[in-house]
Amino acid sequence: MRATLGKNQRLKSSKQIREIFSGRKSVAAPPLRILWSETPGEGNPLAAFFVPKKYYRHAVDRNRIKRLMREVYRTARHRYVGGYPHRFAFIFLWTGHEVPELATVKSRMDKAFARWREEIDRKNEICE
Repeated sequence: MRATLGKNQRLKSSKQIREIFSGRKSVAAPPLRILWSETPGEGNPLAAFFVPKKYYRHAVDRNRIKRLMREVYRTARHRYVGGYPHRFAFIFLWTGHEVPELATVKSRMDKAFARWREEIDRKNEICE
């Protein structure tokens, strides 16, 4: 399977983004926070990447961090979210104060998705 992050895999709907932010489903591996929701239908998970202007005043820094998060998610998406019958929509929020290296972003995302999988598995156990 190709590790791409195409147009159909990006979360662009402002309505969905508002619902995710108001839904309060999140896990954190500071400074990375993942907010998510289950979306109807099947297919690839949707993703959006946010870096607050409050912490990073320069657009160059914000764009660099978003690029790093997209790269890590793109290359490991199937390992992170594979195997679940539901479709998910994710928002990745980076709230640190320094521009990270790729290895830092990768370790934080690995840790956050491990926590996310634990929470989803726990929720599925309760439902069964």
